[in-house]
Amino acid sequence: VSTQSTGAHGALYNKQGWQRRLSTLQTVDMGFMRILKSINQANTTIIFTSDNGFLFGEFGMFMDKRQPYEVTIRVPMFVAGPLFPKGSTKEGIVLNIDIAPTVMDVAKRLE
Repeated sequence: VSTQSTGAHGALYNKQGWQRRLSTLQTVDMGFMRILKSINQANTTIIFTSDNGFLFGEFGMFMDKRQPYEVTIRVPMFVAGPLFPKGSTKEGIVLNIDIAPTVMDVAKRLE
């Protein structure tokens, strides 16, 4: 594991670099929990998605996300709200272009 900055983003591949990444993620998690506690979940729909995955040395590639491997092409998307049964899942393909029509459909149905 190198202790030098690597790749276009200059991320560190050492213990301190990984701790910084995890600390950032923990901050996002705590902020999201604060949002959940402050809203009325009975009439709120939450859509959570992210950018595609990142390679951290898999396949011999460092700091890349433009390769045709499962870890780089899958994008998580979670939706929760009164119109979505808790614990239900859909296995279909979802694209970013599906988000806006979904939001519009939910807004119309909750009016």
